[in-house]
Amino acid sequence: YDSFTEPQQETAKLHPSQWQELRNILKWADPTEDVLEAAFFLLAVRSLGKCRAVTRQLPREAQKPEEALLYILENYPNVVPSFARLSVAGQDLVCLAVELQQGFSFPQMLQGENVPANLLQLQDFLRQNGGEKILKFYIV
Repeated sequence: YDSFTEPQQETAKLHPSQWQELRNILKWADPTEDVLEAAFFLLAVRSLGKCRAVTRQLPREAQKPEEALLYILENYPNVVPSFARLSVAGQDLVCLAVELQQGFSFPQMLQGENVPANLLQLQDFLRQNGGEKILKFYIV
């Protein structure tokens, strides 16, 4: 906790109870090394689909950020060679998380902007695609 919060200003410092909540969430998610590697990969490449210089080179149906990233991962593996280094399960988690983001926005949910239909979409997606496993990956 101390190392993490040391650079934070006192007025905006993470409270110890919040730190404990984060630790509890991570304990619940119980990520394996493969899951962590896939999560770091996704964090590193997810903005690739937002780069207009990249998306303009893709078919029209693959120009939205999440669709662009999926299209690149599936059709141009040489653009992100580290994807091939992930385990098959890790690759599946990455693709499922990106697909999840296509239809559901967690930031909107945290801000209270989602409507009940959005939560039903999330529930349906989780039910069809591995449930808690994909949710835990997304949260990690």
